[in-house]
This record gives sequence, C-alpha cells and structure tokens, in this order.
Amino acid sequence: MLSHKQNEVLMDSLAECFDEVSARIVTANTKTILLVSPEKPDPDSVSSMFAFREYLRWKADCLGKKFQYQLYAPDALAENTLYEFIQPLGDPAQLIKSHLPQSPIDLCILFDYGDAARTHTDSLATQKTYFIGFDHHPKTKGFPSPGIEIIDEHAPSTTALLYRFFKHEEFPINADVATCLFTGLAADTKRFSNSLTNAEAHATAAELIRLGARHHEIISAMQPRMTLARFRAQLHLLPLIHIDEEKNLGFFWFSRNDLERWRATKKDFLSLRGTLESIEEITTAVVCYELPEGGWYGSIRTKPAAPISAEAIAIGLGGGGHEHEAGFTSHADPEEILKKIQKII
Repeated sequence: MLSHKQNEVLMDSLAECFDEVSARIVTANTKTILLVSPEKPDPDSVSSMFAFREYLRWKADCLGKKFQYQLYAPDALAENTLYEFIQPLGDPAQLIKSHLPQSPIDLCILFDYGDAARTHTDSLATQKTYFIGFDHHPKTKGFPSPGIEIIDEHAPSTTALLYRFFKHEEFPINADVATCLFTGLAADTKRFSNSLTNAEAHATAAELIRLGARHHEIISAMQPRMTLARFRAQLHLLPLIHIDEEKNLGFFWFSRNDLERWRATKKDFLSLRGTLESIEEITTAVVCYELPEGGWYGSIRTKPAAPISAEAIAIGLGGGGHEHEAGFTSHADPEEILKKIQKII
C-alpha cells in the first residue's frame, strides 16, 4: 500500500504523463490512431479500447479535426456476456480486427498488455509511430520507442486508470462510457471480490454508478450460474482433478474433444475452478485448456496464503499477470505442465 506522500508523488507523475498523452493527440501530425489489446483480450482491455475511442471522438470535436482510428487484438474475442454492455458504443466482435492495418500509424495505444510483446505490434516500431501504454501490470522491458508508458500497479484495472485520465482531461463521461468502464473494473476485480479490489476500486465504481453505469445488470451477468450442461461437464471432470495436498494445489485440464463430447462450453468447465478455490486447503488453483491453434492455455489463481504468487508461477512458464491471477501458454503436455508447476511451487 502506498503512503500518502508516495501517492502524491505518483499522482504528480501521472499528471505529467497524462499531459504528454494529450499533447501527442493534439499535435497536427497525429491523424491515424491504432487502439490495441494484447493476446487473449479480456473485458478490461476491450472496455479500455472502446472508452478511449469515445474520448478520441470528443477530442476530435473539440479540436475541429478528424482522426482515423482502428481497433486491433492479435486474437479473436472469446465469447463473453459482458460485451453486451459495451455494444452501445459498438460491437466488439465486429469492430476489433485481428490483423494489423497496412497503412502507416501515427499513434499506437496499448491497453492492459503486461508485456508489449503480447500485442504483436513490433512491426510498427518505427520512428514514425509513437507508442502509448496504459496498464496496471508491473512495468516490463521492451516497450517500443519512441513512446511513453502510464503504469500504476496499484490501480484495480486499466479502466480505473483511464477514468483518472478522463477526469484529468475533463472528458464528459456519459452513461454508456460509464457502463463500459464499470464493465472492465468489475471484470478485473471479479465483482469487487479479489485482491485488486482496493479503495480506488470502490470509489471509482461509486463515481461511475453516479454517472449512469448499469452496475446491477453487469454484476448480475457475472454471477455464476449452474446449468444441466455445466453440471454434466463438471461430473465428467471431477475424477480428473489432481490434488497435491503437500503444495495445496488443485489442477485439472480439458481438451477440445471434451467440449465436443459433453456439448459444453469453455465457461462450463472453467466454472469448476471456482469449486477448487472454495476449498479451504487449496491455495493455488490451475486449469489448462486446449487452444484451437494447438497448445494449452493455463489460468492460475492463488490465495494470499499461497507460498508463491500466481504471477511468479506464470513467469516460470513464460507467461505473466497479477499477484493472484495470471496465465501462460505452453506446448507441453498437461502432465508435464503440472510437474513444472509443482517444481516452481
């Protein structure tokens, strides 16, 4: 937790960064802008892109100029019911492209990326393109140059950090933008229940609700629901769960064939991790699922009592994330992944 003095220094530093971002947007040289989410985009990164797009529209009107902006993510969006709350600003499935534009880009803005390499925008790293990063993950090496990163590891979400920027810019946030920002905040804090939920999370949520965010609907959409298909899928997986009592670890995986066989969705199987997390003795819960392009994606959750953070486990497997929530991609067999996790712990 930051002291009052440390917080004042951080706020002053961020204000200078915010001014630099605004200056880059205002300059006459900025005409084409690319808004970027990293691999496996989630509601926080997607909400950030759409909220910033609305800010750019407002800024263009204020300046009397016209921007050409595009939205990009290296991977296609996974199905998520939360995206319906962004749709008043545009359909993410239609507007976010999974290929980089061919035309030159003046300004490339990355959101919630953790590591700039996860955005696959290295081909744009020329002296013509200026990079800006908004993030609440720890700063990593390799951010493109020329560029500037606006990072606050204590921010509960990237959308919360953007809310500070919008207030600094005096951007008039309407109910649709407030709903969009609240979506990212609620998603990253898991309905204001995980370790990212701090005083700023609640204060920002209160202000967004005052501005018209559809908070009841968003929280309701995030509530776990048990369906018959989900129950059958979980019955199938229960015998396959590996419990390591010595390391307080719960681990399971599922393949694409499992999804087809049990006519289940990825969300059906992923919900079983919540059962693992509810077990008092389990401090680390990991689920791996097979990717369409091959390989496995591992999603890690740790409790404060865990001997090692989720981020540290993920880094050991070539991934990254937050202290208690992280992920990685691997082409090893799930059994080998389990052994690596046990060794790291």
